[in-house]
Amino acid sequence: MTDSVALAWCDPGHVSGRFMDSVLRVTYASMADLVGGVRDHHQVVGHLRTESGPMIAKARNQLVRNFLAKPDWADTEWLLMVDADMVFDENAVRDILANVRHENGKVMTPVVGGLCFGGGHGMIFPTMYRIVDPETNHGNAISIVTDYADGEVVGVDATGAAFLLIHRGVLEHLARVHEEPLPWFAPGVYKGMEYGEDWTFCMRVRKLGYPIFVNTAVKVGHMKEVQLDEATYFSGQSGLTRVDNETPAFERVGETVRARPAAKPLATQQPLNRSQRRMSHKASRNGSKAA
Repeated sequence: MTDSVALAWCDPGHVSGRFMDSVLRVTYASMADLVGGVRDHHQVVGHLRTESGPMIAKARNQLVRNFLAKPDWADTEWLLMVDADMVFDENAVRDILANVRHENGKVMTPVVGGLCFGGGHGMIFPTMYRIVDPETNHGNAISIVTDYADGEVVGVDATGAAFLLIHRGVLEHLARVHEEPLPWFAPGVYKGMEYGEDWTFCMRVRKLGYPIFVNTAVKVGHMKEVQLDEATYFSGQSGLTRVDNETPAFERVGETVRARPAAKPLATQQPLNRSQRRMSHKASRNGSKAA
């Protein structure tokens, strides 16, 4: 059967060429498959975007609202949230839809994310989380999932919305339970810590009984000073500290929650400064011309 999906993102009025290249690639791949009759199990029907400032929850809710209200997409079952600072290959949509149904056609993974990585404060970690007993996790109620096999579809309690596939039925159910203006995404607090709108979304989904997964075969890059992705996490070439549950990302100091100082530097080289990056870029361009 054909699974149709709409892409959705919010941005400040402009996006990078690398992000738009990713969007075009998955769109063209869908078109080529359908026209050529190579595959019939997915179709990218179009996209939604909204301009947003710092009120990201408001923007995400508007995207969902527009998706559910669009008459032409009444039969489109899937909404794929993508952040405008992510990069992915042409197979990303095909791959994330590959395991959503049982062979009898029943949806088995109604909410599933790609393998994304977060960072900041000199750290990098996969955005896969489970709720655990703080006594077993350095006082933290949130555990980062790092022990996954390549290509595994991992059950989680929460993940980010940077590359998140959501079934229409889940969105409609949330709308019946939670009132406007923030029925899907909203800032929240858990165990005394502030969390983003995507965490609240996951908690609401889990409370309604839907499972959440991350498909680690879907490799997604996160554009920062360096690109945060699986290769960066395992290679250590970025100069970032790899965070796992032996090096927790945050610590509590009095009433303040702050980034924990790097405890296990994984770097094999220091990150380039601005001048070095310019020189490296120039050398790369000269090499390309010579080739």
